[in-house]
Amino acid sequence: MRATLLFIVSILLLAPTVQSQNLVEEFTMTFSSSQYFETLILESGIEYYLKISGTYGIANWTAHRDAAFEISNQQPTGNDAHWLWNGEFGARPYPDVYNDNHIYFYYFTSNGTSQVFEYYDSAYGDNSGSLIFQVWQIAEEDIYGCTDFVACNYNPDATEDDGSCDYTCCPGPGCCNIGMTWNWELGICETSIPTDSNLDGCTDLNDLMDLLGAYGICGQSEFAACGDDIEHEGYDYSTVQIGDQCWFSENCRYLPEVSPSSEGSETDTFYYVYDYQGTNVEEAQETEYYEAYGVLYNWPAVMTEGICPSGWHVPTDGEFTELTDFLGGESVAGGKMKSTSGWNSGGNGSNSSGFTGLPGGSRYSGGFYSLGSSGLWWSASESGSGSWGRELGYNDGVVDRLNFNRYYGFSARCVLD
Repeated sequence: MRATLLFIVSILLLAPTVQSQNLVEEFTMTFSSSQYFETLILESGIEYYLKISGTYGIANWTAHRDAAFEISNQQPTGNDAHWLWNGEFGARPYPDVYNDNHIYFYYFTSNGTSQVFEYYDSAYGDNSGSLIFQVWQIAEEDIYGCTDFVACNYNPDATEDDGSCDYTCCPGPGCCNIGMTWNWELGICETSIPTDSNLDGCTDLNDLMDLLGAYGICGQSEFAACGDDIEHEGYDYSTVQIGDQCWFSENCRYLPEVSPSSEGSETDTFYYVYDYQGTNVEEAQETEYYEAYGVLYNWPAVMTEGICPSGWHVPTDGEFTELTDFLGGESVAGGKMKSTSGWNSGGNGSNSSGFTGLPGGSRYSGGFYSLGSSGLWWSASESGSGSWGRELGYNDGVVDRLNFNRYYGFSARCVLD
């Protein structure tokens, strides 16, 4: 007989703090009896994520479980999860793979209602264990900081300028001499006046003489056509034509510095090599993960000058969409983009596009995850306090277009201007 007693837990709304992620609510679900939790009404249109951690056992079942997987065979529990979210089974976590920390994340945008979590004790109260549920708000209002996007310390999350803007950094405006301005999108100094060839801040007779002196001198680029290798920072990248676009067919390797996975930021640049926990660039470049998968970048790092050769850039969200549209749409493009080897559980693709998408994993929450199970790439496009990216998974041929927090470490590609 199913127990009918339900416990309603009062959850206090925590006072907001000035940061890009705020813990909104937290509660613990014990599995010794039936439970029912209902959050306060969440603001409509605001992005949240649910963090669930812990393990539990279910009577009359041999498999012990964590927040999303059976520990015995490391498979999703599906309808055997025994806890419901808004009356439904089967929500997919991120990462969608078992991890020993027993921590999983579920992202959602509120529709202005409360969220309901339930557990029905169908085994006469002889279950055990507990799960911790946390609801986090991703974006927060009234954040003070520098709101000028041309400043070195521009804070995209800030809603109120506090007068702290700095224009002296390099990379940034501090790199640029007279006649140059900083282009934040491309991460380079550009000529303020296109006709100012000698960069003195104006166009005059000296610039005309420079033009006449160069008349008849034509340079030949070493990169002649898509499909040729392109040299950058001492490495020859392979390229591939996909539709009207020319792409790197391998991940970026630009590594000016390296950090362990325990360090990260949404605003400062961080570079990682999967499974490397040191700070020595040469050591990191000698690892098998660097050789196979390249570098993992947080979003500020992927936007810096140097990651792509001249005439190339990190693709925008729209350019990724153009790629997947050409390959038949997001629902099928993944199979054509995935490499023919390296993916877990036989999840290899055909790589008919030549993109050669590898399952290089990611860095988040202080660790490295999902090598062999997923490949993730940043775009250059912002979305609120996050940025757009693309994900390929081992278990299907879909390309997921997702808005990610900027402290995540993902792979990067370059596309021809």
